[in-house]
Amino acid sequence: MTASSDKKGLNLDLKVSIPAMLVLLAISIPLAIYQEGAQAVISSVFGFATANLGWAFDMFAIFAMILLLYIAFTRYGDIKFGSADEKPEYNTFSWAAMLFAGGIGAGIMIWSIMEPIYYLQGPPLGIEPFSQSAYEWAAMLPLFHWGVSAWALYALGVPAIGYIIFIRKLDCVRVSEAARGVLGNLVDGWLGRVIDVLMVFGIVGAIASSLGVAAPMISHAVGQWLGLEQGIGLKIAVMTAWTALFGFSVWRGLAKGIKLLSDINMVIAFILFGFILLVGPTMWIIDNFTTSMGMLLDNFFRISLYTDPVGKSGWPQSWTIFYWAWWLCYLPVMSTFFARISRGRTLRQVIVGTLSFGSLGCWLFMGISGGFALWLQKSGTFDVAAVMKEQGTEALCMAVMSQLPFGGFFTFLFVALCFIFVATT
Repeated sequence: MTASSDKKGLNLDLKVSIPAMLVLLAISIPLAIYQEGAQAVISSVFGFATANLGWAFDMFAIFAMILLLYIAFTRYGDIKFGSADEKPEYNTFSWAAMLFAGGIGAGIMIWSIMEPIYYLQGPPLGIEPFSQSAYEWAAMLPLFHWGVSAWALYALGVPAIGYIIFIRKLDCVRVSEAARGVLGNLVDGWLGRVIDVLMVFGIVGAIASSLGVAAPMISHAVGQWLGLEQGIGLKIAVMTAWTALFGFSVWRGLAKGIKLLSDINMVIAFILFGFILLVGPTMWIIDNFTTSMGMLLDNFFRISLYTDPVGKSGWPQSWTIFYWAWWLCYLPVMSTFFARISRGRTLRQVIVGTLSFGSLGCWLFMGISGGFALWLQKSGTFDVAAVMKEQGTEALCMAVMSQLPFGGFFTFLFVALCFIFVATT
């Protein structure tokens, strides 16, 4: 695939796109036809991978973070994406907005509410559910899973891909090109094609996971507002609308498409979360977030390398290791995107900006909406855990947002933000 600028358009490499499409069809069609059997197979594969390779995912996340920080703060960090006198292509606000909105989908909106409640009911390390420690760990763990380690996995390919685009000036965004320094001309043959097909397969899997979380929640909200029956037809309609918005943004290009949507996303996010912080339990949220940051710093390496071989609870496999695998699947497309929007910036600026803006954005979402959900549960104002158990995760976010003053309006903002996040990702 080539795409050197908005004006040149998009050229498909058929040697990659056709095999990738055939592989995806060969896997997805049987999954759709034989759903029960497919679920058992997928669960078995997932269990095998997380149980036997969990240590490798944990180690790799640490490795990615250390390597990127080494590159950023050594002489390599001075390498500039573009000519020596070139100015940044986008201003800092729009660049940061695209980094965050492009890297994060609607999942953060939904998981920022659901994830703390899951941890409250099933905390790690043998902690008693709904205890004081459970509340503290429930507030901290989302900051870990959506923090620096995760964004390091996203950005690991930025140095190699940025080098290809801006230093070697190749009109190509095939991921296999990033391996040329190791594999040489082998990337021009079948080995390079296999790498690219596997990357496409991983990306589709990651996006399918994201949409699998977002589509039911948004279709549930739309169905409630419009009085429509919940079902596959409504979900398809939501997916079609997403596709149209995404297609429009691609057609408009980076500057007028993704940049515009990302800027809109950030403005809506500041309004929504600023309002929650203002009218909600302000001091609870601030104190809770402060405590969570202290716990994160104190326990970072402990939970980063936690596989629980003695207790065999399965908690790290179901959460941390799953998250690292999920973030890793997005690495090729996110590293390419981060590099592409960073013309005129040094490698140090790109790495530090990605790790800091990405993490801070996620911490803002998790700290405010997650803190609000935990406060509702802790204070007895609203039984969030009971709603999740009885009505399902699709209804949970709407129920929590409805507890705010002018809940209907801010529920609409919440869904709109989710909708645009899927398109930007």
